[in-house]
Amino acid sequence: MRITNYTTKDYTELGRTYQLVLPLSLEGLVPNDDSVRLLSHELEDLDYTKLYQAYSAKGRNPAVDPKTMFKILTYAYSQTIYSSRKIETACKRDINFMWLLAGQKAPDHSTIARFRSGFLEEACEDLFYQMVHRLERVGELSKETVFLDGTKLEACANKYTFVWKKSVGKWEENMKVKKATAICGRRGQQPYIKPQTYEKWKKRSFKQDISKRENMAYNQESDTYICHAGKELRVIYLKKQRSKSGYESEVTVYECEDCTGCPYKEKCTKAKGNKRMYVSKSFLEKREESYRNIQSEKGIKYRTNRSIQVEGAFGVLKNDYGFQRFLLRGKKKVKLEILLLSMGYNLNKLHRKIQNERTGSYLFDLKASA
Repeated sequence: MRITNYTTKDYTELGRTYQLVLPLSLEGLVPNDDSVRLLSHELEDLDYTKLYQAYSAKGRNPAVDPKTMFKILTYAYSQTIYSSRKIETACKRDINFMWLLAGQKAPDHSTIARFRSGFLEEACEDLFYQMVHRLERVGELSKETVFLDGTKLEACANKYTFVWKKSVGKWEENMKVKKATAICGRRGQQPYIKPQTYEKWKKRSFKQDISKRENMAYNQESDTYICHAGKELRVIYLKKQRSKSGYESEVTVYECEDCTGCPYKEKCTKAKGNKRMYVSKSFLEKREESYRNIQSEKGIKYRTNRSIQVEGAFGVLKNDYGFQRFLLRGKKKVKLEILLLSMGYNLNKLHRKIQNERTGSYLFDLKASA
């Protein structure tokens, strides 16, 4: 029976030494079609000037080249590894991370954390957009269609600072219209934004609600609405208002000529006097344009792809990638994390498209109806 000495820190003294059987080069251990090869190739030719400028010209050089550190961090996020300690462990044990290091010493967790929250902060956005332009040049990304969507991720903050849905939801549609106007107006694009009330419009209860503007007849020449009782709602004045988000709009105020003794008043309005309606005509024009667009064949195709590619992407990031909470604090650092996550996701998606021979395709076609 062999006696084991547990007081020594050198584990090679506990037993026999083994001959090295692995090849001295890691090149043969990484499969030719592994995603790490694609990631290294795509990130190699980016301009890292801003990243190198974050380092001081005086003093010693960093132990690991900043370009290599960026590759390691991006690959870690693509492999659902976010903790600096876990990234350090991967650099010491995972062959793909060792291959990226190319013989350089594995960085410790403090070096990784310092690089992510310090040196990379100002350069990450520039590197992300370089990657986007690179994908556009090779035909793997098209700016013809821009999808807008959002999701909630937990911040690295006290749980009582959480912002509830009511405090952000009431400005949602105004912000959508504002973004659509700004983006589409400048670039000559058509908005395909589903109105917030789109699903409600389909319901029978909405169609039978006589208080809704959508269920009233409108006379464009006289700029009046006709209520369920056959009376006119005329313009009484215009006013300008600014939302808390800074969006300015002109609102037209309509008032019914006389609601006295109307048998439908209880169902039509809660006001003691005559019924009033507040209408933003510019907002309605944009919403009606979007409504017409989403009903077209192209609009249906865009809506289908939005569900698959945009909403599906959030599902992958939160469930498959397990990214439920940010590790860093502050808006800049949160943006940095989402950019790293996005780059990892995009490179994984490019890898799958290449392997499945789907390169050059952007949108999924609609299935033919039976």
